[in-house]
Amino acid sequence: MELSFCIPTRNRASTLSNTLDSIIADANEKIEIVIVDGASTDNTKSIVEKYNKKFPNIIYFKRKECVGVDRDISKAVQLANSPYCWLMSDDDVIIEGSIPYIINYINQYPEISGLTTNYIHYNETLEYPVHTIPASMGDKLKANTAFKSAEDCFRSIGLHVGFISCQVVRKDLWEKIIFQNDLSSFENNWMMVYIIGKMIQHTPRWGYIYRRCIKQRIGNDSFVKGDVFKRELITHVDYGVVIAGLFGRKSEIYKHIFSYLVSDRLPRTFGNLKSKNISLYTQFKLLKLYFNAYYKYLYFWIMIVPLFFFPNIIFIFARKIYFKTKRISYYS
Repeated sequence: MELSFCIPTRNRASTLSNTLDSIIADANEKIEIVIVDGASTDNTKSIVEKYNKKFPNIIYFKRKECVGVDRDISKAVQLANSPYCWLMSDDDVIIEGSIPYIINYINQYPEISGLTTNYIHYNETLEYPVHTIPASMGDKLKANTAFKSAEDCFRSIGLHVGFISCQVVRKDLWEKIIFQNDLSSFENNWMMVYIIGKMIQHTPRWGYIYRRCIKQRIGNDSFVKGDVFKRELITHVDYGVVIAGLFGRKSEIYKHIFSYLVSDRLPRTFGNLKSKNISLYTQFKLLKLYFNAYYKYLYFWIMIVPLFFFPNIIFIFARKIYFKTKRISYYS
């Protein structure tokens, strides 16, 4: 095997088919798919069995109880038989030609500890692309890039390392990091980021692929599950625990990542949440969360606090106009 796709999944049979279709269409006999099912109660198992008949290189492991995405990702890597593992969400899809491109890159640079690919957002049904938050901070990277330190990597793509579907890791190094480190403090949905950070610190050779290899389906975040506050807690508190564990809370890297998060991504996120008509009670809870995390950042006061005073209807209307415009432009 040359490359293993490692897919953690739970109750996503409706989207898993799209993911498997895209991998199989781009794969050869040296590609493997490892699926770890976190105790799904839907028809995930029957879907996998159907695909296994036409693509025999599928390993399926179903847990008896849900233990979380962190452990499921690591279990998938453990079961893989390839030197490199492409971590993959169960609702995103591979863009045609990406698998041979990545294999060729790995063959050119076999000493790398792993790589991160570029991506593009699509609407919930994968019909048309929508505006993409750039993979690199400030959209500064316009070509394939080789990072020679964890600091340089996280300074440029620190937030994007948290996007499962764009990470390809070296299996032996991943397992070495797990063996050598106590990861219990970082089992918070971002353990993958901590492991990757430690991998780069151990073997400081990480690649960034400018080519867009992934179509990400927006509006289908499994972390949310109806709990907006929990999702924001995961992003703005738990992610900070991981970055602090790698570099220290007072480090330049930590300050750089969260300064960018509060100035660029947080306004988009909060505006998007208001466009979904979240209650004032939820908004107050979020502002308290954001305040505790970012009260020292000027951007919080000039870009986040003012959004609270605008009524939801403005954001709802803007969202409708935006997606209607995108749909018209796609089909015209």
